[in-house]
Amino acid sequence: YQKGIPWPDPRFTDNGDGTITDNLSGLIWLQDTECIGRIKWLEALEGVNVLADGSCGLTDGSVAGDWRMPNYLELISIANLGVADSITWFQYYGFINLEAYGYWSSTSSSQQPSSSALGYQFRDRFSGSYLKSGTYQTWPVKGASTGPARIWKTGQTTCHGATLETEVIPCVGTGQDGDLQTGESPPAIRFVDNSDGTVTDNLTGLIW
Repeated sequence: YQKGIPWPDPRFTDNGDGTITDNLSGLIWLQDTECIGRIKWLEALEGVNVLADGSCGLTDGSVAGDWRMPNYLELISIANLGVADSITWFQYYGFINLEAYGYWSSTSSSQQPSSSALGYQFRDRFSGSYLKSGTYQTWPVKGASTGPARIWKTGQTTCHGATLETEVIPCVGTGQDGDLQTGESPPAIRFVDNSDGTVTDNLTGLIW
């Protein structure tokens, strides 16, 4: 059926300044996917927050605070489920140093929010929870989802540390999903019961 908004051609545009724009969502991604390195979740959040022009091959005029760790929905929005070799596909569009490891998102796991965060492994298309004490890659992003396909908020509004307990911390300045809450806001009434055995999602327009 190939449902959904058609992909633009080309899907990505190399901006020639260390960044690449996703022409489907409007988000801008760091071209060097390995620059932050394989580090723990809290350290990765801090590393992305100070990313700016002059580092990681950037000549885009960005300053500290412009970049962020993508939330879970932003991270998986660039996955291509129709190719056998995702790494080669990304390289075709100019991304460099993409590794066959998991990549962090800024979204904490709902089951173990203080010890795990959601992530994605692009080569094997593995989506799951990664221990925050582990070391994984980070793929920084900036800008807003302007479309034609707009990415909505995950719904996460709290922030968490990286202990084994359920540790809720103040969000301001953390760069976590619950702090930035990037994405399209859902309508006040998300779902409507159509009283005919179906329910309409007012965010996507789909009928369930």
